[in-house]
Amino acid sequence: MTKIIASEVPPGLFSKDCDKTLPARIRVVGIIEPTITPQVVYLKEELLGHSVVKNEALDSMLVALNNTVNGFKRTLNGRELNIMLHVDKTLSDISIGTVWNIRDQYLEGEIPSNLEPIAISDEYWFSWKTFHSQTKGFYGSGNPPRVYAVESSITSQSKLVKLAGVKGK
Repeated sequence: MTKIIASEVPPGLFSKDCDKTLPARIRVVGIIEPTITPQVVYLKEELLGHSVVKNEALDSMLVALNNTVNGFKRTLNGRELNIMLHVDKTLSDISIGTVWNIRDQYLEGEIPSNLEPIAISDEYWFSWKTFHSQTKGFYGSGNPPRVYAVESSITSQSKLVKLAGVKGK
């Protein structure tokens, strides 16, 4: 019997063509919303550890529950939200008390509107870098979380630069 061993070289790419910023098969969640630029990608493991991550610079927030991540705009009807995830899987703005379910649906409170979802993509790093080579940053580990800009092409070694404006909860 032949043993199959996972490689850091993704299928269809040569080792010399792989971006080495992160391990090829690490899971990432990227913001692909057309109205949000630059594109930023987050380490999924880090998102899962923080439950709510706000990116003030991009007016976005990511909410992680179990092994799933949802993305939303950080403002609603012109108001800045301060979202908290509760054990009953609801979201609430801690300053005004409005409550939504995890899928963005309004339940009760002062702002009778659904949260505004944003498009995100959950994939491997090698896939993200192949199909989203214009990415300008990724979210890394730390407390508070750190965000780094990635300046690279898929065939070159990436340069990491600290990027401001992101907070983890």
